[in-house]
Order: sequence, then C-alpha cells, then structure tokens
Amino acid sequence: MNSEKRCVTCSAVLHGPYCCQCGEKVVNPEDYTVRRFLRELGAQIFNIDGRMLKSFRLLLSKPGFLTRAYLDGQRKPWLKPIQIFLISNIIYFFSQPLTHVSSFNTSLNSHLNRQVYSPIIQKVIKPESRDNFSAYEKRFNALTKNFARSFIFMLIPLCAIMLYWADAGRKRYFFPYLVFSTHFLAFYLLVAFSLLMVAITSIRPVLNEFSTISKFLYSEQGITVIFWGIFYAYMYAALQRVFGESRRRAATKAVALYFLLTFILYQIYRFLLFWLVYIRLLW
Repeated sequence: MNSEKRCVTCSAVLHGPYCCQCGEKVVNPEDYTVRRFLRELGAQIFNIDGRMLKSFRLLLSKPGFLTRAYLDGQRKPWLKPIQIFLISNIIYFFSQPLTHVSSFNTSLNSHLNRQVYSPIIQKVIKPESRDNFSAYEKRFNALTKNFARSFIFMLIPLCAIMLYWADAGRKRYFFPYLVFSTHFLAFYLLVAFSLLMVAITSIRPVLNEFSTISKFLYSEQGITVIFWGIFYAYMYAALQRVFGESRRRAATKAVALYFLLTFILYQIYRFLLFWLVYIRLLW
C-alpha cells in the first residue's frame, strides 16, 4: 500500500510542510484554531497595508520608479499596477462630490455642443425630433455617470497606444507602455483630480480674501496651468527613469504628450463613452 502523502491540489508527492510543485500548504489540526485564523488575518492586513503605503509613497515621490521596478521583475514589495490604479480610481470617485469637478463624466449637452466630434453626435441625436428630450437627457446623464466609473479603465490602453505611437521609431514591446500608462493615470487621478482639487476646494474660503488668486485658481486657465505642471513634472522624470530618455528628449516629449493625451485621448474617450451610453439606452 502506498503511504506517500500527496498534495491535495496537484497530487505531487509531499516532502515537507509545503508542496514543492504548487506551493500548497499541508493542513495541520492547529490550522483550524481561531488563534491561527486571527494571526493570518492580521498578517495579511498589515502586509497589504504596508505594501500599499510604500507603493503610493513611491508613486508620488519617484515618478516612474514603480514602473521600472515592475518591468525589471521587482514585484513582491509593492502593489500591482492595476491595484494601484483601482485604489486611485476609488479615491477619485469618492472625492469627486467634494470638488464638483467631473472630467470623465461628459453630459449629453457637452457631447452635442462642446466637443470636436459634436457635429457627428448632432446627426445622431436631434433634440427637436424627440418628443421628450429633457427626460432622455436626464436618463443619458445618469447612465453616463454610472458607466464612467468603470469605463475609465479604457484610458489605460488608449494612453498606452498614444505613448507607443509617439515612440514608433523605436522597436519596443507594447507591454511596458501599458504598465507606464497604468501608473501614470493612477498618479494623475490621485494627485490632479483628487488630492489637489480637494485641497483647492477646502481653502477656497481663505482664498476668497485674495480675489485675484481665487479667480485664477478656479478659472479654466488656472486649472489648466496647475494640471499641466503636475503632468509635466511626472512625465519628465518618469520618461527618464523608465525609458532612459535624455533630459532634452524627456522635456520635449513631455510637452508633446501633454497635448496628445489631453486633447486627443480625452476626445476619443468621450466619443467612445457616448456610444456606449447611447447603445445601452436603445435596449
């Protein structure tokens, strides 16, 4: 009779407390105690918390460091790129009601009148041809708000495509651009659209005493300047650290990418979001 103990997961012969093939732990009677459960729960919580704090500290203080480390195979000490993006996305949507800034939630009126692609939308949706356009608009805007929370993930591949296209002359894999885009968008969501806007909104009563400064900060031009500064600072450092760009090339590319990503990327994102909501309302 064969007395060899085998792994319950992969059936490999066991030679110790862990399976040498799949890493499954051999269950012992003490593994069923409440003490062991609480110990493992605490270890997992503090491990995730520690990795999260380190990950976001590096994301904010060393642009491109996490991307370079991930591409080099250093992945255990920090959260995965998509985890960082997801947390930043959650923070963004929780902070949005405090800032009243909705860059990724485009209203039907904006689709019809304020975008580059508006002439196309006007041929699809004609307010005068709908019996109850006001009700349709409310349904459209409400659904857009819900869809934007998940559709924002589409920015990652779109941004990666833009970055890859900007480096068309260099033979590189597409994967590094996906990782770079994930970290960059996580940073931008967290800093530009969440922390910064909450800070500006919070100190608005104080700034109102200085009308000139207040008007500038809350104007479209002021917000653009601030966002541009944040974008440029991250891109300039990250391009050097991740792709080994020279200072001059990083500076030039950061400027070009700002216009490429800010205008073209947003237009594509909003255009796709419109069709997603429009088709959903046809059901």
